[in-house]
Amino acid sequence: MSYNAKNYWDALLEKSFDEAGVCWPKWPLSYNRHLHRQQKEGFETLLHKQNISLHGKKVFEIGPGNGFWSGLLSSGGVSEYRGFDITKNSVEKLSLRYPAFSFIECDFSEYLPQQSEIENFDLAMSVLVFLHITDNAKFEACFENAGEMLKKGGYFIVLDAVSQNTLRGKQQKMADGASFDITYHNKVRYMDYYTSVAAQCNMEFIGYYPAFNITQNAFDFKSGIGFSIGSWYFNKILNPILIKSGEKKGEVLGKILVALDKFLFASMSSSSKWLVFRKRI
Repeated sequence: MSYNAKNYWDALLEKSFDEAGVCWPKWPLSYNRHLHRQQKEGFETLLHKQNISLHGKKVFEIGPGNGFWSGLLSSGGVSEYRGFDITKNSVEKLSLRYPAFSFIECDFSEYLPQQSEIENFDLAMSVLVFLHITDNAKFEACFENAGEMLKKGGYFIVLDAVSQNTLRGKQQKMADGASFDITYHNKVRYMDYYTSVAAQCNMEFIGYYPAFNITQNAFDFKSGIGFSIGSWYFNKILNPILIKSGEKKGEVLGKILVALDKFLFASMSSSSKWLVFRKRI
């Protein structure tokens, strides 16, 4: 049976409207919260390096989920925010939590931007959402809408499962291409495809930044040896341990692994990446 995004996320967010619900549901919430802090640090780093300010900016987000990034953008002083989410659960709860913000229930790939939204936003973002849009036509439609809604010179910041190297072994079933298994709810796309889609939507690729390595699933390796080690570590050590861990152990593991990732592997990019695009002027 093929994956249905709306049904999947409606059920998941109904059960767990928190960091675990939008990240790794079978892992401890405490560990998932460390992963979100790690993502937040990566986001703040790229904003600093690209000299992008949130204050006073008009922003829209594709897939706000449990509202983690909505809260961060609110504290950053954005002047206007619009969140597009496929789940009723997310839109209803976040509308109550952030009454000054606007949330719209829709499949963003099918959304028709209003005239007032065309070239109206300074910044768009999407965090670990596109990997769950396994239909490439829908993925490309999201980029088309983002390109229309951004101002010239506006930024599109994406955190997603992107690989610069060919995936091997069983992970080919999660890789964009002929071997992709339609029963999966996630898809790893290759960097060349990502940047070509952006270019077709009048956006130039500015660069990418590492998000995490040993704290989650790693898949992007130049060599077969690296790939084998990464797969072994995740499938035989990290995932089994976290599935069996309680909240206290998840808290300890989160602190240790995030610190090690930052200290030892900060220059690597073996997993999901922060991508920065800018609409051409």
